[in-house]
Amino acid sequence: MGAVLTSRTIVQRLSAYEWLGCSRMFDDEQVHRIAHVLYALRLSLVELNEYYARLSSPVVEPGHIPPRFCPSISSFSIRKTKIPFVYAYPLQHNPASVTFKATRTDTKESVVIKFVRQYGHDVHQLMAAHGFAPKLLSFSPLGELYGNLNIVAMEFIEGKTLHDAYDISQPLPDSVKNSVRKGLHLLNKEGFVFGDLRRPNVMLADGDEPVEKRIRFVDFDWAEKDGEMRYPFHISSVVSDPSGASEYDVITHQHQENMFTHL
Repeated sequence: MGAVLTSRTIVQRLSAYEWLGCSRMFDDEQVHRIAHVLYALRLSLVELNEYYARLSSPVVEPGHIPPRFCPSISSFSIRKTKIPFVYAYPLQHNPASVTFKATRTDTKESVVIKFVRQYGHDVHQLMAAHGFAPKLLSFSPLGELYGNLNIVAMEFIEGKTLHDAYDISQPLPDSVKNSVRKGLHLLNKEGFVFGDLRRPNVMLADGDEPVEKRIRFVDFDWAEKDGEMRYPFHISSVVSDPSGASEYDVITHQHQENMFTHL
């Protein structure tokens, strides 16, 4: 395993668990396999020591958290052009947050950066084109070295989530629910479903326009064609309870509708 200390301790597996003993008298294959693992580890430690020996203290911009608390990825691409950015702060209170507010270093504009393994970018683009989501700037795979992660960049919207804007113990105003329903009608017409329809995943943008002009869907991790994506095995109760979904269920229109009734 490997660990890194940021604002907390993060531990991840570097390899599968290995049996270090010999199970029979002649087990040269096992010895060589373990030797390869240990040799790779030794090379990695040498490279890591050299990296830290050359590391200089970064410049922390005002209003931005130190880079050591953020991912190492510092750019996204728009039509093959690299756009550099610096992280401002995480957008979720959860310590496992993978969504950050960031600042483009070329235009100084605020953007949202998110890291995902799956993402309904087609759904996001559809909703953005009709004003129901922030503009999607980029969706790019980071490659096998990053565990098949993707980076998502979108415009930053000033506002509050429905979770923060309204008392959770009270039903949402009819104007808000009707506006959310309009967005769902757009998805349904194209055969899409929004599998994580909860208050933290819908925003009310700041402004003087009517509510129906300010609703934004902001989390498309589980948004796809009806029946073409599954919930994870370790599904949280905050999703399973309102949706009625079980572990690894195929995400359907019914799950979305169940969540809408609990919104």
